[in-house]
Amino acid sequence: MPRDNGASWDFEDVRDHYVRTLFGEEPSTVRWSDPERYLALGRAAVCEVFAATLGYWRWPDSGCDGALVLALRDLEPGAGWGLLDSDGRPKTPWFVMRRMSLPVAVLLAEDGLDGLRIDAVNDSENTVVGE
Repeated sequence: MPRDNGASWDFEDVRDHYVRTLFGEEPSTVRWSDPERYLALGRAAVCEVFAATLGYWRWPDSGCDGALVLALRDLEPGAGWGLLDSDGRPKTPWFVMRRMSLPVAVLLAEDGLDGLRIDAVNDSENTVVGE
């Protein structure tokens, strides 16, 4: 598991933090009692955080002009950072990125004490009319 130099945590710890925060599950318990559920929760947590981050970066006032994908494809079979596995098949985050990168999108996000934030984004050349 990759680890930043000098850090006491690794990326598995970060993922488990989000499993605990988002789903109220204790990852260490689920890992041993139901390994398939542990893996599913981990994938779901990654997707939730990825979607929230990409959505935030698309807010008109975020100050961000895009995202850079570190690795499109895993170099070898097994867990990796790619959006595609080593055989070129899409992994779960691929579908999140595809959805969040549509040129026309409605973005929903919890905005703390301000409630729900709704942004309509149109990065296409066409005018979009809706009700």
